[in-house]
Amino acid sequence: IEQVEASDEIERMLDDETLSMDDDVRGLLAAVLEILDDETDEYVQALEEEDELDGLDDDSPFDGSRLGDVPRASDPGESAAPPEHLKLHASLLDAATVAFESVVRVAGPKFDAVMHEAAGAGLPPQHAVVYVALTAEHAGGSAIELARKSSGSAVSSATRGALAMLANARASFFRIRATDPAKGLLTLDDVFAGDSLDVRDYGAARALEAGLYLFAILVPHESVNVCVVAHAQPLRSLEATSAIEGVHTALRHRGPIELDRLRKPATLRTLLGVWATHARAAEEREFLPQLVNHDGDPVLLTVDHFSFVADDRDAVVETLARGPDADRERDDDAELVRWSRAPTTQRGLETVLWASLRIGSTSVRVETNSVRRADDARDRVERLAGKLLRHTLREHTDPTSAPVRATSPKRPAKSVDADTEAKVVLAFKEHHYGSWPDVPVPALDGKTPRAAAKSAKLRPRLVRLLDDMATDEARAPAAHRFDMTRLRKELGV
Repeated sequence: IEQVEASDEIERMLDDETLSMDDDVRGLLAAVLEILDDETDEYVQALEEEDELDGLDDDSPFDGSRLGDVPRASDPGESAAPPEHLKLHASLLDAATVAFESVVRVAGPKFDAVMHEAAGAGLPPQHAVVYVALTAEHAGGSAIELARKSSGSAVSSATRGALAMLANARASFFRIRATDPAKGLLTLDDVFAGDSLDVRDYGAARALEAGLYLFAILVPHESVNVCVVAHAQPLRSLEATSAIEGVHTALRHRGPIELDRLRKPATLRTLLGVWATHARAAEEREFLPQLVNHDGDPVLLTVDHFSFVADDRDAVVETLARGPDADRERDDDAELVRWSRAPTTQRGLETVLWASLRIGSTSVRVETNSVRRADDARDRVERLAGKLLRHTLREHTDPTSAPVRATSPKRPAKSVDADTEAKVVLAFKEHHYGSWPDVPVPALDGKTPRAAAKSAKLRPRLVRLLDDMATDEARAPAAHRFDMTRLRKELGV
């Protein structure tokens, strides 16, 4: 579909005589167009030969984007979705459309709010139709029930069968236990019902990985289930935990939820609403680690500026460089003074550099990496040399902000062999995870993982956080992976 759209756009450009384009560019576009057209023709022909387009005409509710479920013939090692799977999926969507139209005919604009709700939650139009069919209620029954009663002989037996299947659909949050891309299967654990089930979805089986959480509506079919609605944004363990808690709070229910309740329209709307809220937060959140220094403070590069009279320079240098924790060094026309002290949280380090002072001819620049250290440094400077100095300015820079990352100078790449790189990475992780249990973590309400492991409230959150960390490690090259079971054993979780 994307190739067809691209071909149409290129044809439009080539036919537009008002566009200024040199011969080289025009020739390149023509060559790209020819390649796209050839590949598209081959792909459609292959589908037609397998009879996978039967019943999927222009009026079909089959979501065209799901053609992504069928891998290209040139994709090695992947099996295409069989025709019966595509036809079943199309039949279910067709039945949902019948139900949607039946309730709209009877109740009309009453269900506009439900459609807006589905669209606002991030569901594509075809999934929104299924959502409305399952959640819209009229005269005490769902749209599916209304369609089954009123459709009569106006619909095919296949559609009536699909309506019966949709009546048994369940919505829930699911954790992916395993995937089998070759068979197009996912093994999911239902977070609320507590059972496990297999789902056939070729695209999801290739795109998703174990450990992620999904919001989905599943329809049972023989020994497997078919996914008819899924939110596009999966969640990681820690985020999913918050969403699960939100559902329990909204439903005023703890423990397992019966399947009958998971099929109720009100429950489905609650599930999607809670998931959409957390999915938006996950999308908007920039997935960068929370940086903290060795004192456990959030990293915020801070610079304090002081000024003094030129004649007092020697006295300022001598005063600020005084003390066993101060290290003094000459740098061109400036004096450098560094202050060190024992860290408040990091184990295994005797001292850390916590403030760096650059003393020029008439100014002092004090650099720290947190607000608390900056306040401590300013107090010390003013206590030691307050009569000689005057504070003029404080600057803050967030090292994780987009402008800082975009303008940061790039270091030249260095050639490092794979073994050396792996040793360096693992050495860093050994040091990092060695102290991590005793470093305050914002995701644990500022508590250390060791303290969270002893807290009934925070222990489940710590488990989810460790799950996310294990998932991240599993994505790393094998030689770079840290064994997260060591952390779990140390923390007793």
